[in-house]
Amino acid sequence: MKTTLFCTIFLFMVIICKAQEMEGRYYDHLDYMVFENGLADFRIQNDGGLTIDLYGKGKFEIIDDFLLIHTAEYQGEKSSYTKNEKMGQYSTIIVRDEKGVPLPFINIAFLDSTNKVIGRGVADTAGKFSIINSHGISRLKLQFAGYSGLTMDFKPNFDYQVRFVGGLVIENKIVVFKMNNKENGKIKLVLLMINYIDSGCNSKTLKKMYKKVKKHVGSERIFIKEQQ
Repeated sequence: MKTTLFCTIFLFMVIICKAQEMEGRYYDHLDYMVFENGLADFRIQNDGGLTIDLYGKGKFEIIDDFLLIHTAEYQGEKSSYTKNEKMGQYSTIIVRDEKGVPLPFINIAFLDSTNKVIGRGVADTAGKFSIINSHGISRLKLQFAGYSGLTMDFKPNFDYQVRFVGGLVIENKIVVFKMNNKENGKIKLVLLMINYIDSGCNSKTLKKMYKKVKKHVGSERIFIKEQQ
């Protein structure tokens, strides 16, 4: 009993010490990893297929040579929408980017109250799409490559203006990195997964996952610590 308690306390102290060692701001050109008060805030470019900026923030932990970030709801800039009440047979959705430029060919899925897809559509070249006011549609899911998508509530007799933000915001997911080395103010990281399912988050399960995905991950990133 005492031995088990001692081991638990020891492991807990090791985790705290590792977290404290990570404290600081690290940069790889325009990309960054910030570790502060047990939280990690990151912006990195994913080079595994599509090139897209990834954003997220949440509590982090280090298990062996794996860095796990448990992202929460992102408080920074992300895709959003506004609506204006109107009367008529149709509701109109217009999608623009951060600069107000219309985004053409946005994919739109129509969801019912159980989040089941009951239809699909595509915006025109002006980023515009009209929907017959139907009470069967409860939500709209909008997606476009290279931008942070959006799932929004839908009510008839409203027009919607959607603002898409470039990059992919990671919320309420576990982001996993392989930490190849940390020394002399540098951290060498490889992004393994952005939607890891928590199955205990122990060394054994992480190593098993790494064997499955390592052939498909991107290149190693070197983040250099900002000098105070």
